Amino acid sequence: MVKKTAVKLLGAGAVVLGVVLMVGSTWATNMFTTGSTSTAINGSARTIQGTVGSFLSNNDPWVAELWAPAGRCLRIAVTAQGTDLETVVRAPNGQVFRNDDQGGAVCPLCPLVKIANTPNRGWYAVSINHFAGTAVAADFTLQYQHYPVGNVNCAGATIPVVASDEAVKLQKNPAAEIQQQGEEGGPTGQ
Repeated sequence: MVKKTAVKLLGAGAVVLGVVLMVGSTWATNMFTTGSTSTAINGSARTIQGTVGSFLSNNDPWVAELWAPAGRCLRIAVTAQGTDLETVVRAPNGQVFRNDDQGGAVCPLCPLVKIANTPNRGWYAVSINHFAGTAVAADFTLQYQHYPVGNVNCAGATIPVVASDEAVKLQKNPAAEIQQQGEEGGPTGQ
């Protein structure tokens, strides 16, 4: 009798765990590209089809980790979308870049994140969702590539909204940067 009860409880637990995982989790997918030197906009970019979802009225963003080496121009462009989306990118060092509605003439409400000089080698966490966080279901097309620094694909780069710890310290005490420049001859000690 105890054995049958234990098996029933174990089976019920597995079902509950499966439902919880289906309803409440978003899994990131790792994606990689070898890079490009193209000066065409989105030249040699990897094209990715994605979907944002709404399951039981819950907001279900599209989440991926896109790889880039340090010191590159990283371009993440939604080029077609079924609803008004926003892209948020977190660099490995914690910097956050976000954009909504910068897609240009063909898709003016499409988000476009351009990191002019990637701070780290590694995986950049990307989340794409409705611009207001509304639970919607829609498909989109994304193009992702990294290029040499100074490439036209990063002209007008996205400014980080959350900076590294050092930049946050300087924001709290801008006099520290001015003092450092005066003592060392420049912001980097040159």
